[in-house]
Amino acid sequence: MPQGHDEEPVAFLLRSWANTLPAPAAEVVATADLARQYLYLPITATHSRLPLLRSHLWDWMSKVDLPVPLRHDIMVAVDEAATNAATHAFAATPGTVTLFAVSHDDPPGVTVIVADDGSWHVSPHAKSSGLGLPMLANLADHFDLHHQDSGTTVVMRWTAPLD
Repeated sequence: MPQGHDEEPVAFLLRSWANTLPAPAAEVVATADLARQYLYLPITATHSRLPLLRSHLWDWMSKVDLPVPLRHDIMVAVDEAATNAATHAFAATPGTVTLFAVSHDDPPGVTVIVADDGSWHVSPHAKSSGLGLPMLANLADHFDLHHQDSGTTVVMRWTAPLD
């Protein structure tokens, strides 16, 4: 279930999750103003669960009143990162992919983290290395990818005026 800014136990879970992330992602969570609207959504990393992730992301972007073209860019990027997790991070049994999205004032915009707790492997259905990661880098104003033993983490940032 996605959680908002008014649930203190979730803030504790969020900070605990941040301790498992690479430093750049952990810093985003640690410095996030949780009094603002944010989205923290851990889900089972399967293709059938991705529509839930997309639905909650769109709702959150609407609440923070992002311009529609920017919403589309963020949606495409997050969907690609989450699809990569569902496709490549888990060989036998699905694990978890977690989405964290937060708006900020300095600089104005949003930062989104997509993190899984799997180990990268090439899907038997993959025909090429794909264009997904270069696309993410082009959609976001800032893009970081971190592979570690505990999973893969994508940090994306977009600069945008916020009301």
